[in-house]
Amino acid sequence: MTASVLTSEDAQRAAATLTRLRRAGLQEAAITGGVAIAWHLREATGRHAVRALNDLDLVMSYAGATWAGLADGFLLRHIHLMPGQAAC
Repeated sequence: MTASVLTSEDAQRAAATLTRLRRAGLQEAAITGGVAIAWHLREATGRHAVRALNDLDLVMSYAGATWAGLADGFLLRHIHLMPGQAAC
C-alpha cells in the first residue's frame, strides 16, 4: 500500500516504524491522516502523486505496560484514551 503513495525510502521508514510499534506492544492499528487519504484517493481515482512522509497517524490498540513506555521510543504528538484508561 504505502509504496505506491510514498517514496521508497519513506515507505521503508513507515514499515520500520510499524515493526517497532508491534515489538513495543501494538496489537491492532489503522493508518489515518495524509497517508490514508493519499491511498484512498489513489484507489478512487487511479491517480496519485508520491508524497513525503511527514508523520504517521495511527488509531491503535496498545497492550503494553504503559503509554509512557511507548513514549520512550517514539515521538507521540497526542494520545486519545478510552474512558477509564490510564495514560501512565
